[in-house]
Amino acid sequence: MKSIYQNSKAHTEKAGYNQHTSPYTQKPDSQSIPTTESKIFAVLWDSKKNGRKEATINSTRKSLLLLSKHCNLDSSEDVKAFIASHNVSAGTKRNLCFAYERYVAYHGLSWKRPVYRIPSKFPKIPSAASVDMLIAKSPLKLALAISLSKDTGMRPCEVMNLTVRQVDLEKRLAYPATAKTGCGRVLKFSQSTANLLASYIVKKNLGINDTLFGQWDSGVYGKWFRYHRNKLSAKLNDESIKSVRLYDLRHFFASMFYYKTRDLLRLKLLMGHRKIETTLIYTQFINFEDEEYVCQTASTVEEAKALVEQGFDYICEVCATKLFRKRK
Repeated sequence: MKSIYQNSKAHTEKAGYNQHTSPYTQKPDSQSIPTTESKIFAVLWDSKKNGRKEATINSTRKSLLLLSKHCNLDSSEDVKAFIASHNVSAGTKRNLCFAYERYVAYHGLSWKRPVYRIPSKFPKIPSAASVDMLIAKSPLKLALAISLSKDTGMRPCEVMNLTVRQVDLEKRLAYPATAKTGCGRVLKFSQSTANLLASYIVKKNLGINDTLFGQWDSGVYGKWFRYHRNKLSAKLNDESIKSVRLYDLRHFFASMFYYKTRDLLRLKLLMGHRKIETTLIYTQFINFEDEEYVCQTASTVEEAKALVEQGFDYICEVCATKLFRKRK
């Protein structure tokens, strides 16, 4: 008999060493488990039957388990009081409310969901040098994931769901299954990422239908990212690296693309946004005037091609020599 707590345990142990047991692969005997666990399971099972995504179900499971440890789930006022006093961000409180709302709806309870508004803030854009250093200092699997995130702006869950079939090494294209019911899209990645990907597929002996990152999900990806990010930050004694979040890689891609092209509609498509208002945030207060650059020259087509593949931008030609630059 599998308990929903098995899956919770898998998430608390060291990332990467446990396969994540689905919380609803085998319906348990409600007579032999605690009533609260049975009720939570019923909500998860109902979500599964109604087509909810794995990420949504796992998020609901975590939230309801947390609430059940601190309050009576059948008392909406008790739950409200705990959420209000819980020392977490407004965004986390809102997510707890959404999860509990599913519990309330399924079990026929009543409550008035409190309103927690997330303050608007501009996303932090990490430097290219910091991201490249993280890639260079990470194990192959994590390095590939970070590199794909940086090059394409995919959401962490989209990266984790990629299959071998969804990438074209020759054309350096990824065809992700877009999350949040956004539009499908085709995304280009760099030659350096293609090289990592080719090495990884061979090393793991992956077949055409295999998922690139196996049992990893966005939660495991985030844990490994933070572990190696913090390790690098401590090694270099650089606190700025420690402040880079996994989702900042998506912001990095969007900001760089808009800065180079000023093509808002194309960026909306590449990001998989449903609303242009979501994309508009990347047009605000992006100032790279103080950025430092690395400059390179090329006198042949092969040299120029190599620089472009490394992320250098063509500037001009002087005395038959082409000048390129890239932000540090």
